[in-house]
Amino acid sequence: IPDFCQTNPEGRFPEQGAYFCVPVAVSNSLVALARNGFPKLRPNASGDHEAQIKLIHQLASSGYINTVGKHGTNPPRLMLGVKRFIEECGYQIERLEQQGWMASTSDFLALRKAPSLEWIRQTFQSERSAVWLNVGWYTVDRETGTYRRFAGHWVTLVGYGKDQNGQEDSATIMIHDPSPRTGTTPVTQHIKLVPLKTGILERNLSPTHQVRQKAEGFFEMKGEMRLKTGADAAILDAAVVLVIRDDSL
Repeated sequence: IPDFCQTNPEGRFPEQGAYFCVPVAVSNSLVALARNGFPKLRPNASGDHEAQIKLIHQLASSGYINTVGKHGTNPPRLMLGVKRFIEECGYQIERLEQQGWMASTSDFLALRKAPSLEWIRQTFQSERSAVWLNVGWYTVDRETGTYRRFAGHWVTLVGYGKDQNGQEDSATIMIHDPSPRTGTTPVTQHIKLVPLKTGILERNLSPTHQVRQKAEGFFEMKGEMRLKTGADAAILDAAVVLVIRDDSL
C-alpha cells in the first residue's frame, strides 16, 4: 500500500496539499486495490507515481470527495466520493460503512459511536477491502477528564496485529499517514490503541453548538503516532470501511 505525502510538491495540490489528507489516504488504498484485481481503479498515466497523483486530483474534485479548505472532510463526504468513483469504474460495492461519533447522514449512517477494533480488523482481512481512520486532535484537561477536539486528520490502515518489534500485539495497528509530520519518505507507523476508561469528548459543530460524548469505549492512539502541534492526544474518532464485490464469485 503506497504512502504518498500530501505536501509532495510533485502533486501540485491546492494550498500545497495542506488539506489533502483525505484524497491522499483514499488513493493509497485504491492504488493497492488496482494492483490486486481491480485495475480500472488506476487512472491512465505514464507510471504508478503519476497515476496516483492524477487519482488524488480526481478524488479531491467537486464531483467526488470535494476537498475544500480547513473545515476538513467528514465521513459521509468521503463515502459519497468513494462510492461514485468505484461505481464509475465499473465495480460494485459489497460494504461501505462507518463507525464513530463524527457526522453521519441517512445514506451513510454511523453503525455505532465508538469505532470497534474487531470490526476494523475483520473487514481488513479481505483482499478486496480498504479502511480509512479519522484521527481527532485533542487538548486534555486532566483535572476534569475533558478531551477537547480542535482538528482532525485521515490516515490509511495498512495492517494490524504486530508491534514495531514484530511481536504479536492485538491492540496494535499499522498506518500510512499522509502528513509531512512523518517525513517525506514512506514509513509504516505502529499505533497502540489504548482504550479510554473515563472522561468526556467535546467538539464544536459551530461557534455556538458544542456536542459531548462519553470517552469510554474510544481509543487513544499512542505508540508511533505523530501528534499535531498543540495536541495532547490523538483519538480514533471514526473509521470508514470499504469492500468491493468480487464479480467472479
